[in-house]
Amino acid sequence: MTPDLDLLQSYAQQNSQDAFAALVSRHLNLVYSAALRQVRSPQLAEEVSQSVFTDLARNAATLKPDTILTAWLYQVTRRTAIDVVRRESRRQLREQIAVEINAMNATLTDWKDIEPMLDEAVSALDDPDRTAILLRYFENKSLRDVGLELGVGEDAAQKRVSRAVDQLRAILGKRGLTIAAGALVVVVSTNAVQAAPGGLVVTISTSALGGKAVIASTSATKIILMTTLQKTLVATLIATLAVGTGAYLAHRHNTTAPVMENKTDLPRTSWTDAGFATPQATLQTLGWSVINGDRERFKQCLSMTDGARSMIEEMIAATPMSEADKRLHPELLAMTAEDALLFPMMGQNKQDTFTAFHILAEKSLSATDKIFNVQIQTASGAAKERPFKFRQIGSDWKLFVDEDSMKDDYRKMQQMKARH
Repeated sequence: MTPDLDLLQSYAQQNSQDAFAALVSRHLNLVYSAALRQVRSPQLAEEVSQSVFTDLARNAATLKPDTILTAWLYQVTRRTAIDVVRRESRRQLREQIAVEINAMNATLTDWKDIEPMLDEAVSALDDPDRTAILLRYFENKSLRDVGLELGVGEDAAQKRVSRAVDQLRAILGKRGLTIAAGALVVVVSTNAVQAAPGGLVVTISTSALGGKAVIASTSATKIILMTTLQKTLVATLIATLAVGTGAYLAHRHNTTAPVMENKTDLPRTSWTDAGFATPQATLQTLGWSVINGDRERFKQCLSMTDGARSMIEEMIAATPMSEADKRLHPELLAMTAEDALLFPMMGQNKQDTFTAFHILAEKSLSATDKIFNVQIQTASGAAKERPFKFRQIGSDWKLFVDEDSMKDDYRKMQQMKARH
């Protein structure tokens, strides 16, 4: 049998196609099998194999005389397979993000159309499909948990949920309502289960237990409220880009408590391009840029550390766009770190209009650093309280975004990537 390097030399020096074909025939099973074990897809394994032998042809003339071709091919297969797995993970993440971006067009109007017929449509589903819809989009369970509940694997749960969504769309279509699958699942998961009145847990628990108080009721209420808020954020954040971006540039600290007195009110009517002379003016300019979609002015409201920018840019880079995404969402081709903070706020404002900023408290960390506790009021009456950190740079006060404010969302992005 002709040695590998002799065949490779014949190809490199004489362009012998027969010699190269002999090498492919001799080593293809090794390369394909190693690729298949890593990419778990025959189609992708073929792609990896093609790439590996293309690399061999390209490097044939430069391989060292002592190269053991089997070992060389194995290492190249390994590296190529890792790259393909990463690419596919990013593609799947991008597809998920694209669904959420499309679903941002599913406004409250869509919910008002769906709400009157939702329960009738869900009831018309077969038992397995109805259970899948309820677990996945009413209780917001992961596909793994849905599979555990149904006694099937995660892949089977995905297929069952997809079939159930198709059936639900078909039922709604017969009633005159046409809606994309991505928009339907986001609208349902966001709106189908709302937070019950805060005191109802205590009332029902006390009544059901014959007057015995339930000490854990407050915690249960918080869980219900947080679940609803998280569903709302899922529908408006595009990515982790949904990356969350600190949920309005700050650590999550939500509350539905009544608006406190003795505070500074900045109603929506006061949101103008007010400049940055004070933190209050910066808040007004921030609000104005969000409701007007002014990307450049929003960027000027911020001061971002290099570390925070790198974290956000890594999140953006981890979600490459398909050609279809580029056509549907050209604004994302020039996505910046500031855009990744602005777009979720625009989405939330579209879903539940911001009506005011209420400054509840102010804390000076230094002469140039302040934290404002700000309550964001919306048209639905919801009030979300968040800390905003400001830093004075020259004569301007900027909203300060650092690594600490991004770490939770960065970690969640990494977890999302790992799941895909």
